[in-house]
Amino acid sequence: MKSLGITGQKWLKTFHLFAAILWIGCGVAMNLLRVAVTPTTPEGMSTLSLAIKILDDLLIFGGVIGILVTAIVYGIWTKWGFFRQRWLSVKWLLTIVMILIGWIIMGPAVNGNVQSPEWYLSNIDTYDANLATSAVWGPVQLLLLTVVLIISVFKPWKAKIKRP
Repeated sequence: MKSLGITGQKWLKTFHLFAAILWIGCGVAMNLLRVAVTPTTPEGMSTLSLAIKILDDLLIFGGVIGILVTAIVYGIWTKWGFFRQRWLSVKWLLTIVMILIGWIIMGPAVNGNVQSPEWYLSNIDTYDANLATSAVWGPVQLLLLTVVLIISVFKPWKAKIKRP
């Protein structure tokens, strides 16, 4: 199979880094919004929840898709492959874990809080529980993203996995 040339690899790295910046930056923004903005009215709660959902649905989702697409291209059309290096295997594992956390835990919490202002008057416990879920798992996501970033830069465990 044909490999990407030097220029193609530079473009691939550019897109991969852009997607990572999008994912990490929006993760930071979502956490900052959750911590720094503490609305006291139903309208404020609705607006905050919608802002977080927009970041999640448009930008983080775009970053995740960008990471997956560029990682697959890296795996197929460069010397790195998918699992030829231990550090790549760890990155794949952590990326899958982050996607599952986002999809199974964070997504329902974020989506559950996007309601009409009237909903908050009778469902404040649900709103608070969803925020608490985000307060626990949001920083976990940022920690995992940071670990993946550090692994990408330092490439530990660089020895190739031996194949039979």
